[in-house]
Amino acid sequence: MRKLLLLASLSVALCFTGCTPDGDARKLAEKFLKTNLAENDIKIVSFGKLDSTRFVTDSVVFDLRTAAYKSHLFVDEMKYEEQRVPAKLLYLPVTYRNSEGDTVRQTIYMDEAFSWVVAVKQN
Repeated sequence: MRKLLLLASLSVALCFTGCTPDGDARKLAEKFLKTNLAENDIKIVSFGKLDSTRFVTDSVVFDLRTAAYKSHLFVDEMKYEEQRVPAKLLYLPVTYRNSEGDTVRQTIYMDEAFSWVVAVKQN
């Protein structure tokens, strides 16, 4: 009986973990990386703290997108779903390892609804 109760408690906890803003941000970031990285054979090591900013302007987003394109870490046909930059952005630091074992740190900027990635920054 104790094992059944423990299993039920763990199941409920896992359900709530996936339904949090952090969980939504992590899912979006991981999907974006796996879709847009030139080398998509990666292993996520960790996620940082989800936070927000109002200090990222259109010109900063343009610079971040240009730097990501020039880095050759991403596919050439990488596209962003929308062009309008929201006044408030959420950002999530991500650390992953590529197939060569190199550790890569990037910050993913996204909208508040966790529906699209606005830009990515190489840290």
